[in-house]
Amino acid sequence: MNIKYISQRPLYDFDFPQYKIKNEIIYIKHNDMIKKIDFSNLEDEKLNSSLDFILSAKKFNGELNLTLIQAVDKNGIPLEYDNDFDVTVYEDTEIDWITQEEIDKNNIPVATVESLKAQLAETDYKIIKCYEYQLAGLELPYDITILHAERQAIRDEINELESVEE
Repeated sequence: MNIKYISQRPLYDFDFPQYKIKNEIIYIKHNDMIKKIDFSNLEDEKLNSSLDFILSAKKFNGELNLTLIQAVDKNGIPLEYDNDFDVTVYEDTEIDWITQEEIDKNNIPVATVESLKAQLAETDYKIIKCYEYQLAGLELPYDITILHAERQAIRDEINELESVEE
């Protein structure tokens, strides 16, 4: 299994995910809730939409590749957390997977730079609204950590596609 982390600064010191990884099962503890995501019985597939704190997941030739959020402090240093939490009580998380066969069968077009930029533009209002709420001293209407991470994943994909085009 390969895990890539994208650094994100949490809104509050206590507001960051904790991960416990056992083979291809991931437990995510956040705000005293534990979610279980089981990738172990899946064929070569990819996550069709992001989940809280899991920005992408792909299984290719039996190898699982994940992109997770890594909380960092104001200096960019990863926050340490206890990954030895109890996982006897958890909530199973439904995930939306799509196989390569389904992609080929449905002839789903590969995301283009333009469509990815359009996805970013569609969420610009959420960033503006969060900024406005922050200036007014109000509670943010969206989880800015997740919103930023999702947008960063899109920007990373744009950069990857643009580097291939050159």
